[in-house]
Amino acid sequence: MFKPLIDLRGRTVDMKMQASTAINAYDALSFASGYVVPATNATTEVRYVALESKTSGAGETPEMVCIVTG
Repeated sequence: MFKPLIDLRGRTVDMKMQASTAINAYDALSFASGYVVPATNATTEVRYVALESKTSGAGETPEMVCIVTG
């Protein structure tokens, strides 16, 4: 069984969010093309939760604070 050397659960990280996206605090997040986006009901694995609300404009990819869930 693989056991990571560093357990990141519960730690905060800065992640780039997708352009033209609105994310609310405590939203479950998933990835699309390397950027975080709000998870949908079809998402099978949620690894991050947003800790702040943020909206990105067209062509912007700002960073947002997330917490690692697993």
